[in-house]
Amino acid sequence: KGHVEEDEEAYDDADFYQLLLRDLIESAASTEDATELQAQLRAARRRAGKAGKTVDTKASKGRKLRFDVQPKLVNFMFPEVVARPAFTESLIENVFKAS
Repeated sequence: KGHVEEDEEAYDDADFYQLLLRDLIESAASTEDATELQAQLRAARRRAGKAGKTVDTKASKGRKLRFDVQPKLVNFMFPEVVARPAFTESLIENVFKAS
């Protein structure tokens, strides 16, 4: 029980992260003024918060229609209805007749 097999091909980066953590702790301890560090952190948060785009919260759930105004048609004419000859119906029936 408790024996874990380690994969020899897997990369173990625990030492690297321990070194990074140690450097972070040392740099935080070397700062004389903790309030300055907090002010920098607040400023960074404000900058990150303003980076997002403004979203209209009332436009969701179908409450606001989104559309583009189409330009009016120019020189449009309705098609003229042409009177069909009397034999047109019989031609159509012969073409589409089930065999």
